[in-house]
Amino acid sequence: MIRTYEWDRVAFIILMILATVAVIDFFSSRLRTRLIGLRRAEA
Repeated sequence: MIRTYEWDRVAFIILMILATVAVIDFFSSRLRTRLIGLRRAEA
């Protein structure tokens, strides 16, 4: 069970996980767009 005084740590960890996922999603979408764009240009 999470103690009351540790909620700030829990919130920080959750926010860091969300930020990491957002950054990975951003870069993967750019990479995906480049790869799809290159394939369309070749066709």
